[in-house]
Amino acid sequence: MIDLAFEDKMTGKEVKSNVQQIMYTYGCNKRCSRPFNITLCALHGETQKALENVSGFEAWSLQKDSRPYIEVFKKEELVYLTADSPHTIDSFDPSKVYVVGGIVDRNRYKGLTFDKATKQGIQTAKLPIGEFLQLSSREVLTTNHVLAIMLNYNESGDWCDAFQKVIPMRKKWTVKKDRKDGVRDTTTNSFEKGGVYAKMDARSCEPPVSKKIKSANDKKSYGSSYEELEQMLDKSGGFA
Repeated sequence: MIDLAFEDKMTGKEVKSNVQQIMYTYGCNKRCSRPFNITLCALHGETQKALENVSGFEAWSLQKDSRPYIEVFKKEELVYLTADSPHTIDSFDPSKVYVVGGIVDRNRYKGLTFDKATKQGIQTAKLPIGEFLQLSSREVLTTNHVLAIMLNYNESGDWCDAFQKVIPMRKKWTVKKDRKDGVRDTTTNSFEKGGVYAKMDARSCEPPVSKKIKSANDKKSYGSSYEELEQMLDKSGGFA
């Protein structure tokens, strides 16, 4: 489930980037052999308007709800995934609903999602990135990267492999543990390796284009290829 209740904390440019991440998240999930049931909660405002302008959005196979997640799911079902949690997840519990904060904030609001979940009495957890990789920066990822990691793990059952396939090399990570299948070639783009991203060819990775895109600048802002949009998303930041 993606929590979209943070629009008031983002600039217009960040809202647009967040919408692009949602588009990628949906495309990644749709092409996976073991997809998740995704719900967009607190869908409203400019985020909703932008998504409604995406061709085919009305037919997306996910749940859309304007209500906050606390009104949609039972509190005991929820687990908020946040890099600030003291608890590390080791596998997915099918009885739980995992929440990802849908926000692009360039790290202005550190601890935002963790504080929100804690105040609401909701369980929190973080992905076990630190158990497998040494990162040169905080373990904060974009929404689409988080879901891609989850999908890859759900398929392979291998966290380290999932992290290596998804986390960009620009985060300057190194593997902490020796593995039989070796370390990913740092000269190779992650999308050329195995996993969810690698299953997409250049054409299938193109994001849906808004019905109302008219100018060249607007079209460029949504990205014309997977690689271009991926680079833009990495520069925009991840969830708090």
